[in-house]
Amino acid sequence: MSRLDVVGIGQVCVDYLGKVRYFPDVEGKVEFEDVTIRGGGPTATALLVLARLGLKVAIIGKVGEDDLGRILIQDLKNEGIDTSGLIKEKSKKTQLSIIPIEKKSGRRTVFWSKGTITPLKSKDLKKELITQTSAIHFDELFMEANVEAANIAKKLGITVSMDAGNYIDGISQLKGKVDLFIASQDFMREYTGENNPTKGIKKLKEFKAKVTTVTLGSKGSLTIYNDELIKTPAYKVNAVDTTGAGDVFHGAFLYGWLKNWGIKKALDFASAAAALNCTYLGAQGGIPKNTKDIFDFMKSVRKLR
Repeated sequence: MSRLDVVGIGQVCVDYLGKVRYFPDVEGKVEFEDVTIRGGGPTATALLVLARLGLKVAIIGKVGEDDLGRILIQDLKNEGIDTSGLIKEKSKKTQLSIIPIEKKSGRRTVFWSKGTITPLKSKDLKKELITQTSAIHFDELFMEANVEAANIAKKLGITVSMDAGNYIDGISQLKGKVDLFIASQDFMREYTGENNPTKGIKKLKEFKAKVTTVTLGSKGSLTIYNDELIKTPAYKVNAVDTTGAGDVFHGAFLYGWLKNWGIKKALDFASAAAALNCTYLGAQGGIPKNTKDIFDFMKSVRKLR
């Protein structure tokens, strides 16, 4: 029996968030209101979803040996996430993002700095964590480490889940090595050259995943599973902040997959979790603490069509 349910590999960063009345033009100025500081990063956010839903999770990545890095590690530990695979890199700065959010629409713009941490390499992986888990989940940031982790996982029959948020050179090395391939619409457009999700997702099938999904924001998601094209609508909410919606979707979907739910139930659950998170400020501001909160939300909120 696996000691862990999911091991994540990827970004850990700090988000500085605040609200603006509107996005100013270049050289314009607007007040940055209700500023808050929260943890973030695609993989870290997905893991937080899984941890709060009761799974045993660990993270592999890098932070700087600075104040932000220390804060992030403590926050993850407080949520019950195993941080033994996080490397504290000396004399390096932790990644951070500054995210203004438009009050009325919840739309946001992200200004980010990758800090000065060096890329996670295959030699940096704490491989004993991977061999003790049921699934791994990673974003696109550390491609060399991702490929090595996927190779280990495939040999051991461990589920491999990927958040393809942004296109990066070398991602083709993962063809045939990912079970759950969930891409953003931006990734789909850049990788396939298609604006039409139905055409684009068919091209993404070349990754040979069991599940191929493209997230479409307020338009929900599109999935190919067993050659069936599945459209999953989004839930209608008054969005406060859309930051992290996709990351929450990934975590919630992986939860449903590991619980052996039907594909449509898992996708609907993930859509609801993402929408619920959008009603709070921050990538991790509205992550529910149990499945009941998500199922109650699904009963009370209508879907967009």
